[in-house]
Amino acid sequence: MSYIDTKDIGVFDIRAGESDEMIQRGNATQVSGLLLGICDRGTCSYLLSQSRHDVGRNGVFFALPGQLFSVQEYSSNLEATVVFVTSEYLLKMGSQSDMLLLQGNEPVRGKLFDSLSKLDGGVPQDIVLTDEIAEDVRHILLVLKRHAYPQSDKSNLLMSVPLIQALLLLVLESQPHDGMKVRSLSRHEQLTKDFFVLLLQHHKEEHDVSYYAERLFVTPKYLSTVVSKTTGSPIQDWISRLLLFTAKQLLKNSRLSVQQISSELHFSTPSSFIRIFRRMTGLTPREYRL
Repeated sequence: MSYIDTKDIGVFDIRAGESDEMIQRGNATQVSGLLLGICDRGTCSYLLSQSRHDVGRNGVFFALPGQLFSVQEYSSNLEATVVFVTSEYLLKMGSQSDMLLLQGNEPVRGKLFDSLSKLDGGVPQDIVLTDEIAEDVRHILLVLKRHAYPQSDKSNLLMSVPLIQALLLLVLESQPHDGMKVRSLSRHEQLTKDFFVLLLQHHKEEHDVSYYAERLFVTPKYLSTVVSKTTGSPIQDWISRLLLFTAKQLLKNSRLSVQQISSELHFSTPSSFIRIFRRMTGLTPREYRL
């Protein structure tokens, strides 16, 4: 399973032990849409850009477009269900009045998107649903799974939109104080967040810590220390993980040759790209592409 490859909307079951790139420890994935899900069994710890989240039964997985998602640990009995909506389809959801959860109900629409926009300035705290709300969420996910495919059927997509909006409202409204709790970033977390913003923009061409440190007006040593302490992983690991993720996406989803991908990612030579890719995956780029 790969939730990245869905055309518009995808609903997926996550199970420990399955060969799923999303839950491979340390795999960094740049989320290209909205990721929302619930843990049914077991536990999982993940990093969302710079912030660690611990999820157990009835806990919520939540990631916004552009954020970096990386699983750190999970139990052998982990079971979860997630829905993924591409950024492009999120825009359609927000702009087409005939697809609103409640047509003409601007307060509902405003509350939904206002709650999401509040996350820009902070980190969402871990969300745990009550048993009653969790069962409602699972029921919606089950219905959504039946109506999300095939996506060539327009009626399926029209049915999916209000279900996704109902899902979001259930999760957001289940939290006290009118929406999702958000805490302010510490100084170290803000620096780490700024690093990830730059990394997402420039990881293809800039592989050295010194570039990011210079842009953030700190020393490479200080930036490395802060990122490592905040995320639990060395800064060079994050650069390598995102490069690897991008390389995998290009190998699977483009017709570029290995040499062209090497150039796209600014490796000095194709052989160095192949050597690093093989060291990190155990496969050559061509073997991975098959």
